[in-house]
Amino acid sequence: MSDEILKIEREKVNLNAGWRFTTREPRQQDYDAYRLTKTGAEVSPASMSYDDHSWEKVCLPHDFMVLQELDPLQRDYNGYLEQKNCWYRRFFKLSKDDKKKRLVLHLDGVSGESQIWVNGCLMLARHSAYLDAVIDITDVVRFGDAVNLIAVYMDHSQMQGWWYQGGGLYRDVWLEKMNRIYIDEQDLQIITEERENKWVVKACFTVRARYGWLENSKCDPAGVYATVTDPKGDKIGEIKASLIENHSCKSGPCVKSVRSSMEFQIENPDLWDIYQGNCYRLDIQISENGQICDRYQECFGIRSIDFDSENGFYLNGKRREIRGFCFHEDEGNLGLAVEASVYERRIRYLIGMGANAYRCSHNAPAKELLDLCDTYGILVMDETRRFDTGEVGRKELRQLVRRDRNHPSVIMWSLGNEEPWQGEERGYRIAETMKNLVYELDPTRPVTMAMHNGLNGGSDEETMTAADAVDVVGVNYNHERLEEIRRRYPNKPLIGSETLNLADTVVECGNHYSGSEGAYETLEFARSHSYYSGTFAWAGADYRGEHRNLGFFTDACPLNCNGGKKDGFYQYAARWREEPIIHICGHWNATEEKEREVVVYSNMESIELYLNKKLWKIESVNNRQQAVFHVPYQAGELKAVGIRKEERVSDVCRTSGEACSFRVHSEKTEYPADGESRITVWIEAVDEAGNLVPTASHIFEVRCGNLAEVVCADNADPYCGCFPRKEEMCLYRGSGKAVLKCGRQEGKLTVHITGMLKEASCEVNLVSRKPDNQETRPVLIRREIYRTEHAPVIENPYINDWFVTHIYQEEPDIYEYTTDDNYIYWRKSLEMASQLDKELPFYFSKGGGYVIYCMEPDMPLIEDEKMGAIVFEEITGEAKILISMRDYSNQIQKRFFHEKKEVEGKAVRIPLPEIVSGDRLIVKLVIRGNHGKCGITGPVRFEM
Repeated sequence: MSDEILKIEREKVNLNAGWRFTTREPRQQDYDAYRLTKTGAEVSPASMSYDDHSWEKVCLPHDFMVLQELDPLQRDYNGYLEQKNCWYRRFFKLSKDDKKKRLVLHLDGVSGESQIWVNGCLMLARHSAYLDAVIDITDVVRFGDAVNLIAVYMDHSQMQGWWYQGGGLYRDVWLEKMNRIYIDEQDLQIITEERENKWVVKACFTVRARYGWLENSKCDPAGVYATVTDPKGDKIGEIKASLIENHSCKSGPCVKSVRSSMEFQIENPDLWDIYQGNCYRLDIQISENGQICDRYQECFGIRSIDFDSENGFYLNGKRREIRGFCFHEDEGNLGLAVEASVYERRIRYLIGMGANAYRCSHNAPAKELLDLCDTYGILVMDETRRFDTGEVGRKELRQLVRRDRNHPSVIMWSLGNEEPWQGEERGYRIAETMKNLVYELDPTRPVTMAMHNGLNGGSDEETMTAADAVDVVGVNYNHERLEEIRRRYPNKPLIGSETLNLADTVVECGNHYSGSEGAYETLEFARSHSYYSGTFAWAGADYRGEHRNLGFFTDACPLNCNGGKKDGFYQYAARWREEPIIHICGHWNATEEKEREVVVYSNMESIELYLNKKLWKIESVNNRQQAVFHVPYQAGELKAVGIRKEERVSDVCRTSGEACSFRVHSEKTEYPADGESRITVWIEAVDEAGNLVPTASHIFEVRCGNLAEVVCADNADPYCGCFPRKEEMCLYRGSGKAVLKCGRQEGKLTVHITGMLKEASCEVNLVSRKPDNQETRPVLIRREIYRTEHAPVIENPYINDWFVTHIYQEEPDIYEYTTDDNYIYWRKSLEMASQLDKELPFYFSKGGGYVIYCMEPDMPLIEDEKMGAIVFEEITGEAKILISMRDYSNQIQKRFFHEKKEVEGKAVRIPLPEIVSGDRLIVKLVIRGNHGKCGITGPVRFEM
């Protein structure tokens, strides 16, 4: 194939910047009943000309709920934060060349029940707060100098879960540009299977034509060319195929789509495995008249999975114990507005504990999460939000399966969680219908469901339940009934879809975990019963909501709400990892206790505990990976030495002095200057010797220069109320965190931490290239097909708040009162007697006479090398238009005059040469009304 093929790209336009946002409910607008039944004539904030200048400016991802003050009168499930409804608006432009393209708007995360509008047209009304919205907007957009509007309304009055819901556009928004003959990525399915010692990769896909192509004409698509690239980046296979004979969907003489498939054989592949995210890449290109018209890439993995009723889970023919955690989406003061770095840290810490699985509870996950699980080799239970076979439930399940089925990390589909009907026959029917729907789209993975009741346990074997329908019985808790459940379902594998953590209390200063009832027993059951495939502990990290106190939900999760490690992290690591692990829980600063209980987590055989370099005692490590000591408190140094045959490992805990200064370090030293990446900075209080002060709670403030902006400051305190400013927070147990967003300028960013202690700072390099990180290469490969650009920020170009006079019987002089400073007095007198129309269009509805419109806008920012203009999208009636530019002494400097002689509605564009950004304008119209409705009957906007 020619080099030209490699240059064919889809284009991704980032729309995260430049949004306007409000939680104020807009007032009802005046409207014309006839016109407002027409396409694009919306009068709410979805209207093109709605005045949003007073709204807050925000960038995405954005969760507006998370930084509110806690309110004990609000719902506990939502973290005691008020759930307000909200609007977002953003303008954008398309070039004239885009007329030839298919244009798709992607909103990756929209909270609540939402309505998404483009140019006043309702494009999508949706229930799901977690699935991404994908909207073809090709039909309704404008090109060239005309602007386009995205408006999103979110209704948060109804809860979609019993945990923190968040509020806003909390993931990316972007525009995808492609050829109108294109590969439908939602229909692309890659299936791998082993046949006669070779692996076969089968790709099924659909090529669609946005407006159809004529059958048997020269526009008929000629064929497809595909290649497979291995994890090292080497091309290992290619295939050519014709699409002409495969027309599958016709509409009259036009063909709308072609369904096709192809197969590759791969010998001795690098299998996708736990901690070995070997990802291959399929690159498909389609041609039209010999020209490449679209190209799409998809990553996939080669691996086999199987759940056996006797021996549990198999990956690539080997039995593996699933060691997983359940997670909600949010993290601390980021709320739901998390991005890839948060997920990547979680996955790294899972690997650090020896865990290997992630349950997406209880909703569709972010696409970035699955990309990272593919990359790092982490197993995923993918779960739909609704146990439902109604229209909405079926639609959401189909979208989830089609979107995620090519990810090798996904090993099972979950139909729901702890549903009230799970133990009834109608629960069986719903589960059976949902399972069959999944099988239609993906026959390669089993279906499960997380169930806590209604498993029958042999008491009523004639009643069919949801457990009878699924392939793998998911058991939430119920550790004491596992053998009983096994007797009820002897031919089905079991999995702990939700189990207790190893600990059930928050670790306060010096206190160790007491250990959750049943958590250890469940893990032991998984070790000793092969049909029990493993566990997903609740939960992997503390999360907001679902808490009866004003704080976060915390059930001894191994990670805190900041994403940092808690003591429980080391207990799991000691159980699951082979290399030596040792960790002293808590701290060794003074408390009211004269004798302290010291708990050491370790996988060694015994622990020597030294107090101020003197051996205090030797204890064996019990089967919960603990060694427990009772030690009279004495300031100084506590040292634990773990012993396992010839191996030695140690951990030290020291008494600190008074906190005197901050200590700061960034999570990484280099970030891309892409305007998107998040910088995480960790903050600690230290004494004069540089020791962490674990009891410090000092207030700190985050400052940075123009190269970045502060997103939030945070700590891991589950009971900390929100601070009123995002740059300010207090330490918790001596530690805190700040999150910043990179700008798009290269340079050395200095982050300053000031406050109640001696200030400190750290430096981060912002670079134009992506940091070289081979571990995340498959994630980048999945996005390689796109040439990404950031859409310029466009302020609202519409001119509102027109002053309108009474009816004149004689034609007024358009130049009257618009000379020098006389205008200001005329405008004031006009204001006293005028009808003030806040929202366009305004309709002149009385017969005969003349009316004057006037307005005083400032010229907005004009794009480089462009001439500004004012565009009246419709004026009905004869009109004279005068635009004057005055200086700050109200002296007229320039004038532009235009006369419209037609009576019918017509657009008028008036160029403004030599007018620059910020110039003060007077816009005045005299319109003759000679039939029912005349005046400014369409929006008025600047063209910049």
